[in-house]
Amino acid sequence: MTLLIFTIILFGAAGALGIAAARRGEAVLWGGVKDAWGQLAFTAPRLVLGVIGAGFLAELLPAEVVRALLGRDAGLLGVVIAAGLGAVAPGGPALVFAVAGAAAAAGAGEGQVMAFTTAWMLFSFNKALVWEQPFLGGRYTRDRMIFAAPAPFLVGAAALWLFD
Repeated sequence: MTLLIFTIILFGAAGALGIAAARRGEAVLWGGVKDAWGQLAFTAPRLVLGVIGAGFLAELLPAEVVRALLGRDAGLLGVVIAAGLGAVAPGGPALVFAVAGAAAAAGAGEGQVMAFTTAWMLFSFNKALVWEQPFLGGRYTRDRMIFAAPAPFLVGAAALWLFD
């Protein structure tokens, strides 16, 4: 139900922005449509591949390896491994959260899963190179990554402490 409500809100926001653009003139409206189609053409193939990859990867995760490297008993080393994997994890939320859920089901600890997802959200090299740097520039991307770097480790360590 939440997904439906969010989708309706997104459609409403896009419609309102389209109306606002049309009020500013036909050139603004069609410029926005052109930009939107360009972003769709750039995004759609990556989204499709991410969803397909998520399905395969979730099925291929070996539970014994997940428990050994990312289980609750892996401690801070498991947090470091999980944060490193999150930083290099390709794809979008469909892939990353499917992998995180599969890892949790296979025995990954809470702290390790939190370090993985936090690293992906804040320190993902893939998102930084494919999305952030082209849109926001190299200096911004570098500075944000420097500031964000400690967060996955702190979140994972805090979760180990809280959930142990």
